[in-house]
Amino acid sequence: MLGNWSRNEQPVAWLPSSVNNCRTEQNRIICFSDDQLRESGNNTVKFKTKAIISHFSAAGTFTVTYRNLVISAVSRDVVT
Repeated sequence: MLGNWSRNEQPVAWLPSSVNNCRTEQNRIICFSDDQLRESGNNTVKFKTKAIISHFSAAGTFTVTYRNLVISAVSRDVVT
């Protein structure tokens, strides 16, 4: 939970990192990312990623389930 996971030297949104707030809940770790933006078609989508990390094994494996939770979607003007 105190890990600082990264990919290509950038913090990841679905594992414990500098862009997440994580807490333990029973035998799971629940993480919520900071707000993120993504362009999708003619929209700008604002969302958070929720990750549930569970099924920890003695061998060091675990399961990650994640969802993108949409906060808003705003249409943007497209110049052609």
